[in-house]
Amino acid sequence: EGLGVMATIVEILDGKRGGGKDAPCAKEAAVLAIEQFSLQLAADFEPYGVPLLRQLVALYADKDKKVVDAAVKAVRAMLSQLSPLAVKLVLPALYDGMEAVQWRTKVECIQALSVLAQHAPTSVGPRLPDAIPRVMECLANTNAKVVEAASEALPRLCSCVDNPETQKLKPLLIEAFIHPDTTLHCLDELLCTTFVNAMDGTSLAFIMPLLLRGLNDPKYELVKKAALSSGNVC
Repeated sequence: EGLGVMATIVEILDGKRGGGKDAPCAKEAAVLAIEQFSLQLAADFEPYGVPLLRQLVALYADKDKKVVDAAVKAVRAMLSQLSPLAVKLVLPALYDGMEAVQWRTKVECIQALSVLAQHAPTSVGPRLPDAIPRVMECLANTNAKVVEAASEALPRLCSCVDNPETQKLKPLLIEAFIHPDTTLHCLDELLCTTFVNAMDGTSLAFIMPLLLRGLNDPKYELVKKAALSSGNVC
């Protein structure tokens, strides 16, 4: 920091330095530096790297492919070295990216969330009640690549769940998320499941959206089974 390296990187990302025809090269170089700092310094780089995450996510929509690719690698490098306590600091930037207009930004942020879930499952798990609804929104996206990324992320996010009964239901829950017409079958299995272990927010993050879907369905059978399943879970 004393050498002004981070200040220069921030100025480049903010467009205050390295403009004109050299802008793409300058941005790529700055992002590559962030990647290497993340890999070499690990958690020691968090105070400098985490505040730059939103700017890196914004580069997913850059016109230059080299800049985009560098941003993807930098974010993944940062997340792979993240300490558990810093997880909550990076999630808002990923959530905002999942709501972006550009499909590429959505896809990369969904995949980054998956990487984070694999790297720090105990830290991501308690925050699934916020993450899952956003992934569900991406499942309803009109872009096939966004839907594919969201579908692939669900099993990795579900791996953060510790509850044994919920783990057994994992394939059915994910199938119901991706294919709403299988919700009734999932509720049937949910009714047949005896929950002997305590339910936590991580498990409920996967179960509650399906129960709410059933309760809000116009079909009486789905509403009835969703109501009964709610009592079974409690």
